[in-house]
Amino acid sequence: MNTDIKRKEIDKYLKRVKERKIIELLITNYNNSNFYVSLVYNQVIDKLKVLYIPLDVLEKNKVKEYCCYQFMEINPMTFALKQIKDNLVNYTKNISRDYRNINMNIMNIEIDIYMNDEKYDFYMTRYLPKELVFLFEAVTLLFEHVPNILGELGNEILSLAMNQTEEIKYQLSITPTDLDKYFKIKLTTTNISYLEKVNNKYYAIIEDHLFIIEYLSNYFNIYADDPTLVNSNDTYTILKAILDRKEIPFTKIEIEEKENKKYYLCFKNKKGKLKIIKNNKITNLSNNKIEVIEDKNKFFEE
Repeated sequence: MNTDIKRKEIDKYLKRVKERKIIELLITNYNNSNFYVSLVYNQVIDKLKVLYIPLDVLEKNKVKEYCCYQFMEINPMTFALKQIKDNLVNYTKNISRDYRNINMNIMNIEIDIYMNDEKYDFYMTRYLPKELVFLFEAVTLLFEHVPNILGELGNEILSLAMNQTEEIKYQLSITPTDLDKYFKIKLTTTNISYLEKVNNKYYAIIEDHLFIIEYLSNYFNIYADDPTLVNSNDTYTILKAILDRKEIPFTKIEIEEKENKKYYLCFKNKKGKLKIIKNNKITNLSNNKIEVIEDKNKFFEE
């Protein structure tokens, strides 16, 4: 979808109704959908409004019919805008505002700030990064003033800044239909030691290497602890196994760490030593107190 054309249509409409943009949020190819949200100031009635437009259905010369407005009190946004204004001095260079994952061509987010007679365009993939936490309050307020159907989307975009999720630096994004075109080696003879879906991500072990695969919106997002393996037959084998709904379960354990219990996937490496997946890395099993949650492999019965 050509979002540039649709944004020009929106700009023409806003100019016609005398509404000045302060913050623009453009979300594209996010679960196969595209959204436009902005904070605007209406010069005629001296009010702040939040504008939401579903871009997928927007038709040329019919912007007004797709506008969803909600008024916003000035006071809640005042602090958020001051936070932004105080931080913009650190983001005058284009490169300082670009946080995109160049390996992923989905879940693109653009936040444009119109202040100091300038436009500051921030780019990111999927999440609002922790480095841009000064935008958090403003983005939160925007999502509080759009239709409830976007609530889950807003929570996901903000989850990294809220420490509710762990960012994985995916190294490749590809559709299932492109697998045979993309991978030159098309053998599925590699032995997968472990493969299981946990918390909406597939974790796999091949030859003591960790692979993390997210299958989302008809895209595979792929991470390998050794980047040279991303384009390998190992990755191809794992993706084919996921499509075939194959699973080879891990053992699940809880480890007591600093008065807290943390959940880990546990497995045996080629030498027969127990390992766990921690912070998206393979690491040794600690000597802390362990509680076995699920042990289909019978590691802890020996």
